[in-house]
Amino acid sequence: GNVVENEWTTTEDGYLVTALLEQDKTYKIHETAAPNGYVKSDDVEFTVTNDAEQSYSISNKKIRITVLKTDNDNEPLAGALLQLIEKDESNYTVIDSWTSTTDVYEIPFEKIKTMDLTKEHYLREITPPAGYLNLTSDTRIDILEVADVQQFSLSNNPQAFEVSFRKLNEGSTYVSGASFQLYEGEEVNE
Repeated sequence: GNVVENEWTTTEDGYLVTALLEQDKTYKIHETAAPNGYVKSDDVEFTVTNDAEQSYSISNKKIRITVLKTDNDNEPLAGALLQLIEKDESNYTVIDSWTSTTDVYEIPFEKIKTMDLTKEHYLREITPPAGYLNLTSDTRIDILEVADVQQFSLSNNPQAFEVSFRKLNEGSTYVSGASFQLYEGEEVNE
């Protein structure tokens, strides 16, 4: 339909400017921009009646972001120092920092409200969990203006250590010609 009022902005207490609209006509209010950290609301359609006053509530859902630190088998890892960062040209701003646990971490809404969704966002590992390799680069994530929880994960590979063995006889001299197999775990399956 035709635009009746070009643009309204809510006041600090959430009110829109009251408009004088014709009775028995149907209108639709469309949110063109949500406050930082929120998803735009669905359109609200209403018909003006002869009631002295009509009032409508329009609600916004919060943007929600979760992060889980995992190993390469998708098992949760605790002990990694992580950051959510925002990139603006060559400048990086830390939005949030936390140490991973075995639970999913949710970025606090107060931090999400400070973000500019038009900029690039990354997850950065500052310190890996004990026994794991450090990630060598930031992981870009696309944060969308959607009501669903946006879930992201970072995965690490365990550190590999070189282990060597030598075959000795009872006299502590080296013995050649022995054959071995290496098993993971405590049981040997021959």
